Amino acid sequence: NDMINILTISYKINEYIDQNVTSILNLIQNILFKIYDYHFRKYESIGKYLERVKQINDFGTGGLEPDLTIFLDLDPAVGLSRIEKERAGQEDRLEQEKLEFHNKVYAGYSELLKLYPDRIKRVDANLPIKDVAANSVKIIRKQLPDIFM
Repeated sequence: NDMINILTISYKINEYIDQNVTSILNLIQNILFKIYDYHFRKYESIGKYLERVKQINDFGTGGLEPDLTIFLDLDPAVGLSRIEKERAGQEDRLEQEKLEFHNKVYAGYSELLKLYPDRIKRVDANLPIKDVAANSVKIIRKQLPDIFM
């Protein structure tokens, strides 16, 4: 059952935060990359469960929200071809999914980008890796100036 899986993951996130993240957050107050939150929402709950999953995830994380998420914008077909070229036969579970799945995930991230434009920033991942990294660092420095001087 999808909801049982969602509740189980939310519980594990809550448990992880209680055991590990809370003490780290006390030391680093201004930075929170809760990437798994967006991954969880998109990979496990595309479509009809998005709002319910957000409520459960907020409960599981105590309402923590990321300060910044970098959306590496790349056509899913291009991304899959890169994986096949670089690591053929070593794909993880999600990388083994069909293109249709990845297109839905991409559409979901695009939706989140519209919903949270202050927190989610787009980086063109079609560029060479050094430019992708440089553009990402620029965004991080701009969004989190107290952390990166």
